[in-house]
Amino acid sequence: MSQKDDAIAAAREGLVSLLHCGKLPESKQSTAQTILDKFDAPLRISVLGCSGIDMNGVVNLLAGEDVLLESAPFNTAKFAYSADETLDVVLSDGTKKSFVAPLENVRILDANVPMAEFCLDLPALKKISLLKSDIPPANAERALHWVSEQSDIAIWCTEAFAADEQAAWATVPDKMRDNSFLLRLGAETLEGRRGEVEQRLRDRFEDDFDHVLCLSTRDALAAKAAEPIDKALFKASGASQFISTIKKYLDRYQQHYLDQADVFVLEHADLIAQEPEEDLVGYAKGPELKDEAPEESVNGSDQAEVLDSEVQAPMSELESKIASGNLFAELATNADAQPTPEPELATINDAEDATEATEAQQNAASDGVDETERSRLASVVSMLSEVGAKLENESEPNVLEHSFDVITQVTDTLETWVTSENAGFARVCELAEDANDTIQLLCVEANDNSSLDAVSTLLQVKREAQRLLVA
Repeated sequence: MSQKDDAIAAAREGLVSLLHCGKLPESKQSTAQTILDKFDAPLRISVLGCSGIDMNGVVNLLAGEDVLLESAPFNTAKFAYSADETLDVVLSDGTKKSFVAPLENVRILDANVPMAEFCLDLPALKKISLLKSDIPPANAERALHWVSEQSDIAIWCTEAFAADEQAAWATVPDKMRDNSFLLRLGAETLEGRRGEVEQRLRDRFEDDFDHVLCLSTRDALAAKAAEPIDKALFKASGASQFISTIKKYLDRYQQHYLDQADVFVLEHADLIAQEPEEDLVGYAKGPELKDEAPEESVNGSDQAEVLDSEVQAPMSELESKIASGNLFAELATNADAQPTPEPELATINDAEDATEATEAQQNAASDGVDETERSRLASVVSMLSEVGAKLENESEPNVLEHSFDVITQVTDTLETWVTSENAGFARVCELAEDANDTIQLLCVEANDNSSLDAVSTLLQVKREAQRLLVA
């Protein structure tokens, strides 16, 4: 069993024991169940744009297969994993139809299908689900609000991001904007100017999108179709950077809930410290709280990049932490070593990771920081470790107050430093700014999950800083 499997099993087992100990307050049970459910939920990615943009190519790239023909007539299409492949559609006249072997039957549909739902047996769809939707500018606000309720990441596909598209995007909820891409398609026409165009778009729209990238779906899909994969063409198309960025979101998503599970279990340690071990028998794969047993995790253990040994601890070590009441140990630990960066990927499937291994080593080297930046990163880690120690030592710590104070200190300090040209260092600054905004909102909301979210947010900043210290 890998460290990733151990981390997920330990987190799941701790949550299950709490849900079945009979002592967890009802108000906390829903929180524990929500975290547990997230281990089995795919990262929801929406591919959006105005009609006429090649969103189908982006969907095919993410899915790892040609799931949409270039002329597929779907205004909105959803893709989820199932071993039994089906296609359910709503036609323009309101008629509903169902098919099997959907990729062979889409050709018989009419030219305007408002909604299609694919269930496909594809490895990538165990980790992500996809929603492709044409956004009509005249009804953008309503459409984007509907999409935001079903998305963890939004990708706006464009060739020019014209005024009508900008007006449409201006209506998106803030939570959607914070995890979004502007994807400029047709990069094959840029003739070596991809980086220059990306930077120009980034400078103009950095407040509207989390990432701005250029991509040639034509070249990316051609590179993947080659035997073996044409890595040079794949990278030149922008697909390598695009897939790697999606994978980082995937890892962050899973790690966020691993952090929440660990903190939640430790916070309620007194409820399960004396529970007999046999109470957990039969629950290692999830609590039987529903009519149907949960399916095997759709994300799979491959996606959960575990970045700290405290989180990776098997249950025996977790029980030791529970006994000691060491709630904020990970944040307090000022560790120097972190795992090396993930390799860039050709697809979401980890089975193809090896095709990009050499390139990943080159990219890891380019992420290195100079001595001045190293000193600054060490200061950030030290600040976060100090507040972790403070929270660990106080009997009843005010998590939100301490979290707000330290992230304010971190961001204020970062703002006094000269802007770095190093992409990794800039990423830490960006994460810190986002963390500051998030923790301010948590302080205002101050609900049952706020403390968990605050600690997880601080850990993300700390991990990224630590990773660069050994790059």
